[in-house]
Amino acid sequence: MHITNIIEIFSHGSTRPHLAELSDGNKYVVKFPGNPEYNTVLINEFICHKIATDLGIPLQPFIIIPITEDFFIEFGNSISYEVHHITGNAFCSFYNTKANVINTPELIKLASNNCKFYDIMIFDFLIGNSDRNKGNLLYDQRFKKIVAIDHTHVFSIESLWMNNQLFHHLYKNFSFDDVHHYNLSLFNEFVNLNVECKNKYKNFIQNVKNYSKNRLNDIICECKDYWTINDQDSTNLLNYLWDRFQRVDEIISLLDLE
Repeated sequence: MHITNIIEIFSHGSTRPHLAELSDGNKYVVKFPGNPEYNTVLINEFICHKIATDLGIPLQPFIIIPITEDFFIEFGNSISYEVHHITGNAFCSFYNTKANVINTPELIKLASNNCKFYDIMIFDFLIGNSDRNKGNLLYDQRFKKIVAIDHTHVFSIESLWMNNQLFHHLYKNFSFDDVHHYNLSLFNEFVNLNVECKNKYKNFIQNVKNYSKNRLNDIICECKDYWTINDQDSTNLLNYLWDRFQRVDEIISLLDLE
């Protein structure tokens, strides 16, 4: 797979994503290795997407494509001046033209998978995602489902966890600051609609409890096939995630879901 056309540069987003058409004929949101926050945010996307898929979080598909010198020869003048011409692997998320931003709990209630909002909320605490803002939860009109996107700014300190920085954030207590306050407010409004979800989100919690440390490690190791992570950062990230998975009941208490 490769890029055949750069359609536009998104005006929002610190990673300066681009809308592009790939050789399969579909549109994707492309985040380049030379984006202003470099490979860390691509690593974040990959690891969170893999974990989320395992846990049944509704997402858009992704692919990884190589960015070569030939790409810059062909498209160098079409990409943002803020994206450095650095070769490597780009993270590409499928662009859903039939999706709208969710801004009311009533829209979530319409979704056939509306109880997944509980799972997404718990998941965001697990991965320390404080960036599930107004644009990062979508309603797919075609399938009438909610979809979560964008996991670039996670693991409590977003794109700064490399170089042993995550060590200082291991084993911290969960707090409402772990997630975006807009999404938390939306969640509380949805809870007040009294949609019966208890049995479904309890299944999700059990899946989190059954998740293995070996699986987390496998995902981090797979990520190294595309981007560099040193051994110390790998260990810190594994311990960070595993500790949070082990304490999922604390998230339930914090959200008052018991």
